Amino acid sequence: MQNTIDTISGLLASQGYRISETKQISYGVQITAVKNASKENIRVYQNLQGRIKIDVSLVKDTALAALVSLQGDSTKTSLANAPAPLCEPPLIGTDEAGKGDFFGPLCVAGVYCSKEDYQNLASLGVRDSKELSGSQVSKLAAQIKKTCPIHKISICMPQQYNALRASYPNLNDLLSAMHAETIADIASRQPSKHVLVDKFTGKKTIPGLLKDKMGALGIANIIEAERAERNLAVAAASILARDAFVTSTDGLSKRFGQHLPLGASRAVDLACAAFIGEYGKAALAQVAKLHFKNLSKGELIYGQWQRAR
Repeated sequence: MQNTIDTISGLLASQGYRISETKQISYGVQITAVKNASKENIRVYQNLQGRIKIDVSLVKDTALAALVSLQGDSTKTSLANAPAPLCEPPLIGTDEAGKGDFFGPLCVAGVYCSKEDYQNLASLGVRDSKELSGSQVSKLAAQIKKTCPIHKISICMPQQYNALRASYPNLNDLLSAMHAETIADIASRQPSKHVLVDKFTGKKTIPGLLKDKMGALGIANIIEAERAERNLAVAAASILARDAFVTSTDGLSKRFGQHLPLGASRAVDLACAAFIGEYGKAALAQVAKLHFKNLSKGELIYGQWQRAR
């Protein structure tokens, strides 16, 4: 965002404008520029998809508006009409990582986000972790922890995960319990009226798990919504969860001296077979989620390797 602001500032100077004020607004910055008796306001902000937008709807000089619009993806609508991020701050946002990965833990993260925190997250360029590279996730995770000090990261390592799975009818029930625990921990330190969760199941189980505690925790409503990462609090949580998952899985790779690929692809099947060959099937409980189909596929590949010898 700062690069766009600098570009616009330079353009305004080239047109004889002097910047009289730059102030923070929701999701971005408003630049006020003056030239003789003319005063113009230009807004630069990050939308809910993480893209930088330029709002020239308040610019009276049409030539200037057209020129500034060329610097980015401008919008003719006011920021007040920008798509609502599902829930306004302050709020608690939660998300998870590792649900679809054979190797590695299941991680849930939550972030308490004030109005000021929300603006700071926008300035950092926070967005859904799926849109970021590994290095970006790592860098932003460190910044988010400083920007939003009231946060919680829950990591269920494979050995614990496999043991707990027997106590839950399905994975989503375990995941709901982890979200509920994360929300309760954060709210006990910083009560929040609103909680927003990235929806991962058709059932609304989290409010039920917390119904006896919501009053004491100051929670009025828990919203479970699809694509909740459009809200920066949830996006920040998704980054913390992803960073914890990748870091933990890398740690397992180093511990066993074998690369444990992410996801549940053919490469994962082959890695599963290689792991069985090196450490035996029983050791898989320490690095993998054993109910995944990758286990049977890996066993089949290992058997084929053995017969081919």
